Amino acid sequence: MAERNLTSGSPVDRPRLDPEILAERRAPDRWEQDLRVPADLGCWPGHFPDRPILPGVLQLDWAMQLLARWLGGEAWPRRVEGLKFKQFIGPGQALTLVLEREAGGGSFRFRIAHGATICSLGRIVVEGSGSARP
Repeated sequence: MAERNLTSGSPVDRPRLDPEILAERRAPDRWEQDLRVPADLGCWPGHFPDRPILPGVLQLDWAMQLLARWLGGEAWPRRVEGLKFKQFIGPGQALTLVLEREAGGGSFRFRIAHGATICSLGRIVVEGSGSARP
């Protein structure tokens, strides 16, 4: 069922917010995605008009989406720790998103980098450490 505007009843067009996935590499405790930041993301007009910067919440969302795929959507994040945004990300930029499972399986480290430059990083702790198996 399509989403509808509650006031007008007309269909709601969702802006594009996902990266372009160029390649993926997966190992038992690590998943990497090579990404390109689309020039037509829905966040650019307001963030910011003179210098588009990828919002931190969207960077975290991309890591969370990859984690949800890894876990099959069965576990929920309990908290995010050590979240840092170290470098601006703009339209067209090539990035690598790395997600690594820590020992015990209940937490995952992520980082988004442009070449050797880390743009953002953090640790995601999920509910029920036993359920964090791929």
